Amino acid sequence: MVLLKPEDDPNFRELCERASKEQDHETLMQLVRQINEMLKQKEKHQPQRPGLEGENQKQSRPANVLARA
Repeated sequence: MVLLKPEDDPNFRELCERASKEQDHETLMQLVRQINEMLKQKEKHQPQRPGLEGENQKQSRPANVLARA
């Protein structure tokens, strides 16, 4: 089975686009929860890389990723 990256999933892209334009706070929060759930599912199915757990993972990221976090 091939798992799509969330950013390649049309539903993920649609949720992100809707969230970026949403004016209602409650609806925005619902969209963000759905986006977070999709990201958690991706993380759950992603194999762990040795040595990159917890705080070490943040420190091991390339500088361009840290700038966006």
